[in-house]
Formats: sequence, structure tokens, C-alpha cells
Amino acid sequence: MLGIQGIGYSSTVSHVTLLDSWQQMLLSEVIMPTELPETPGILKRLQAMYYLWSGRVHRHYGIVHADTDEFQSAVEDYQRAVGVNPGLGIAYLERGILLWRELGRFPHAIRDLNLALGLRPDWPEALFNRGMAQQAAGNYEAAAQDMMAYLALGEDTWRDAAARQLRSIRMMLADQEAMQEAVSDA
Repeated sequence: MLGIQGIGYSSTVSHVTLLDSWQQMLLSEVIMPTELPETPGILKRLQAMYYLWSGRVHRHYGIVHADTDEFQSAVEDYQRAVGVNPGLGIAYLERGILLWRELGRFPHAIRDLNLALGLRPDWPEALFNRGMAQQAAGNYEAAAQDMMAYLALGEDTWRDAAARQLRSIRMMLADQEAMQEAVSDA
């Protein structure tokens, strides 16, 4: 009998039993966080990763060939990934970015970025991109809040871009207020 980290194997042990034992070992806190309500098994997680990478490939081809059909295929693959593993926050993030930046579907993008932030509340990339999607949708107050939250995290990746966007958003808000005052005075 060969022992691997407490898992025994002999000719009488079925492959299913061995797979179940390996799966339990891989689902330890080192591999998967315990915050998720129901952690999918290793095969489901692998399937979700396949769909995630397939979505990335479709997005890449969509960018290279300016092909909205490829973008739509990417959205569908990201949907398959979260359908198999709802805790796969990166799929919500990447689909949200794709939806606002490449497809202009701002409400759907904001929904996905909210889901990503629900799984990982202080995710700098999700905050920055939700702020950008909010700005593109004309939700300037929400966009300003997201940019301020991003800057408060101290993340350096897009710090300058976030500061520029925040200044731009504040100018847009000031313009909106001036227009509202002009309309109310008329």
C-alpha cells in the first residue's frame, strides 16, 4: 500500500475513492477559501477555469479582429464559468470589463462588477473598472465614490489614471449642477 499524505492506495481501492480523497485534500483552506458557502469540487473548478480561459481567448480574438461575435462568445463562456463556479470572482470581473469597455453594456457591466466586489470587497481592479463603467453610464456620483475608494486603498497600478478620472468626474458633476441651477433660474 502506497501512502500519499494520508491517502492510501491499493489494488482494492477504486479510482472514485482515490479521486474523492484527493478532492478532499485539494479543498483544504490552503486551496479554497472557506468564506464561499458551497465550494464546488475539483472537477467543477477545472471546468470553470476552462470556460474562463475560453472566454479570454474569445475576448482576445474580439479585440484583434474587432469582432463583436467573439465578444459575445466570451460573455457566454464567462457565464458558463460562473454557472459552474459562482465563487469565481475573476470571471465576473473580466466579463464586467468586457461588457463596459468593448460592448457598451454599462448596466450589465456594473452588475457583474458588483458581484465581483461582493466576493472580494476591496478589489482594486473591480473598484476602478466599476467607477469607469459608472462614469460611462452617466452615474457620476457613483463613479466618483468608486474612484475615491480605489485611491483610498493605496493601489498604485492606475493611481494617476484614477486621479485624472476623479478630477474629470468632479468637473462633470459641477457642470451638471450649473445646468440644473440655470434651468431652475429660468
